[in-house]
Amino acid sequence: MKAIQFNRFGGPEVLEVVDLAAPVAGAGEVLVKVGAAGINFFEVLMRADRYAVTPGLPAFPGVEVAGTVEAVGEGVDRRLLRQRVAAPLFLSARPFGGYAQYVAIDASLVVPLPDALSFEDATALMVQGLTALHLLRQSPPAGRTVLVPAAAGGVGSLLVQLAKGQGARRVVALAGGKARRDFALSRGADAAIV
Repeated sequence: MKAIQFNRFGGPEVLEVVDLAAPVAGAGEVLVKVGAAGINFFEVLMRADRYAVTPGLPAFPGVEVAGTVEAVGEGVDRRLLRQRVAAPLFLSARPFGGYAQYVAIDASLVVPLPDALSFEDATALMVQGLTALHLLRQSPPAGRTVLVPAAAGGVGSLLVQLAKGQGARRVVALAGGKARRDFALSRGADAAIV
């Protein structure tokens, strides 16, 4: 299978396509054919060796994917075959390696996806979506004015939408430029400041 790795730190140019043996679904696992992999800012920082944790090299980025179950391991319900799923690798025993054609993950961790949700959107709902949801659970927005920094980014744009959906009285977005401000407004912000 094809996978992406980096053997040195730097910009996107350090990413390289390599051939690896495809993983096999072990007992309790499913093999997912990757349709989309999430790209998170912390992974960009890790690739540049600018994050709090320095990965060992070679490193295989990708902590979240969405795709189709291609095989099931021993003890896994065969009805999962060909199901569309999101796979939060960051919760698994192998938390990286999503920039690949296939990943194996514990079957209990995959999340079934409705047909209307694209693989690309599903990946955004894992790390970024769970972060936004956690923030609002810690500080419920109902009836309050909410200020969202970086409102055009992944977590920020989801925060704008979730805060509005959870009854925020007003959502004020901070964004770095007119295009980002307009994007935050298109996501439901009541006001946006550059």
